[in-house]
Amino acid sequence: MPHSIASTLDQIVAAHGQGDLARAEMLCRQMVASEPGNFQAWYMLAGLSFQQQRGPETLTAVEKALALNPSSAEAHNLKAAVLRATGRSAEALESFSAAIKLAPGNADLWLNRSSVLGDMHRTDEALADVDKALKLRPTAQ
Repeated sequence: MPHSIASTLDQIVAAHGQGDLARAEMLCRQMVASEPGNFQAWYMLAGLSFQQQRGPETLTAVEKALALNPSSAEAHNLKAAVLRATGRSAEALESFSAAIKLAPGNADLWLNRSSVLGDMHRTDEALADVDKALKLRPTAQ
């Protein structure tokens, strides 16, 4: 990764860590404009949009990230979270399941999927996912 890209990504992370979401977002937007093939920039932009409860914008950015890296469990998880937040439970379930397929040892993914299963009143399946998460990480909450 060229130095300037790594430096910009570091600046985005620093701004986010300092709570300066506007600066972090501005840097992300600059990066996706100059480096439209940069997965990390699109993923970070999606995360920032999600934090600010901008569902449609989050979905656009995370879908661009996934087009660049379809094997990112984290991006599938973020897509599922925004779909769930916008009431699209069936699609959220598909995305959570895709994330689990890519990272089956991640307890958080199982817990996230259990939440959407609960939303859908699929209690037995939700409890099975919670059980799986607890087996992966006995201290999961």
